[in-house]
Amino acid sequence: MLDALNGKSAAAVGPGLSRRCSPAIVQAVLGAGIPAVIDADALNIISQEHTLKELLCERHVITPHPGEASRLGAAGDDPLENAIKLSPNGACVIYKGASSVIYGQGTAVLSTAGTAGMARGGSGDVLTGICGALLSRGITPFEAACAACELHGIAGEAAEGKNGIESMTASDIVDSLKEAFRHVR
Repeated sequence: MLDALNGKSAAAVGPGLSRRCSPAIVQAVLGAGIPAVIDADALNIISQEHTLKELLCERHVITPHPGEASRLGAAGDDPLENAIKLSPNGACVIYKGASSVIYGQGTAVLSTAGTAGMARGGSGDVLTGICGALLSRGITPFEAACAACELHGIAGEAAEGKNGIESMTASDIVDSLKEAFRHVR
């Protein structure tokens, strides 16, 4: 894994990983010295391996939904308080929900872009990919997190417009990213 990360400008870890994955994979990403977005089963692994949580820092973006946040130790009802609690070492947090709270660098932003049709498997993986791509371009973790949430939400709104709230998929969000980028320019 360390060889695979050598020379890379950013990483994304978690989607498709499985909870049976060796914690060493997550540790390698967290310790690689590059910006990284951490989601899904990487967050679940961190919640079980407490020493990994200590490796989170200002170059990382974590993207928990309420269930993952609870496993990481933030189980309150206030999304902002939970996001702050999940950022003790300076990691940027995207606390996912109907509206997402982005917290980093002592600043909080609320992203209201998106639709209820995005509340299905794979949608968060798309957000992780967008954020990872932005990190790879040298954008700061906080700015990448904010931009990723807006692009993801706008693409989700476009996907719903084309496919309907009941039938839209994560792939439809990906297919609508081009429109989202045009919208924010």
